[in-house]
Amino acid sequence: MMNIGQFSYSTGLSVKTLRYYDDIGLLSAADVDEFSGYRSYRASQLQEAVLLRVLRASGMGVPEMKRALTHPHELEELIAQRQAELAVQRELEDWALTEAPRWREIDASQVKTRQRAAQQWVGVFLPFDLKDMNDDGEGDAAAEERSEHLETLAGRLFAEMSSRGLAPSEESDHRSWWMEFRSEPSRPSVVQVGYCIAVNEPVQPDFTVDGYEVVCGELPERVEAFITTEIPVEGDLSAAEAGPEGRLVGGLLPQRAGVALAMAAEDAGADPMRVRQQTRAADKRVVLDFSLTLPS
Repeated sequence: MMNIGQFSYSTGLSVKTLRYYDDIGLLSAADVDEFSGYRSYRASQLQEAVLLRVLRASGMGVPEMKRALTHPHELEELIAQRQAELAVQRELEDWALTEAPRWREIDASQVKTRQRAAQQWVGVFLPFDLKDMNDDGEGDAAAEERSEHLETLAGRLFAEMSSRGLAPSEESDHRSWWMEFRSEPSRPSVVQVGYCIAVNEPVQPDFTVDGYEVVCGELPERVEAFITTEIPVEGDLSAAEAGPEGRLVGGLLPQRAGVALAMAAEDAGADPMRVRQQTRAADKRVVLDFSLTLPS
């Protein structure tokens, strides 16, 4: 029998790691003194300890390492699975290294201005509390569920407007709806995301959708800063969703045009969170229009 120090020296696994492995049942000590609590190991456990050290270096998780010890005939399958995971990760890393230089500079010179008439609108807003999201992806599922809920509410808002005979405004050069984002000064981690529809007349004060208040407002006659970008229907967007970018924690990267407009808003003294995003279909492409009202 070897004490934990000797076993540590022989295997290269730290005493702390050996204690942890014992506590979780991954590599149990052969004997634990009932009085001192000192752990001892058999020489026959050296092989398992070294295997664990090698598997840990591959990035294999504890459940898989435990499986490798309890079901040794599955070791090759576990290794093949880890190799596939590493290939996916390597693809993401290679893509990231190629993508990084594109974000070194953002060209804000494409931002233009336009004069717009006053426009009434109705919308539904949902709060997205992002404090639970982290770099490990926790919180992504909740945010995605919230986004799906907002889309459902938007569809029901259109239906409720139709039932009330409230038609959306038809604009000549833009879609009659947009996404809007608002910050909450009192809750820094919360972003209000709204689905807004332009209308030609105000709505009744009792207008609700699934118990959610319908927000009414008016965009005043204004000068807007705006920027547009096009995405091929079968090109960048679908490729991004299916490729390495689609596996990024936090979802797809923001559109560079939207980032350029937010930077221009900051320079103009406008709230960069008040960007409005419109999407419209064109011939074999999707056109994204980002706009915000400039301070008068």
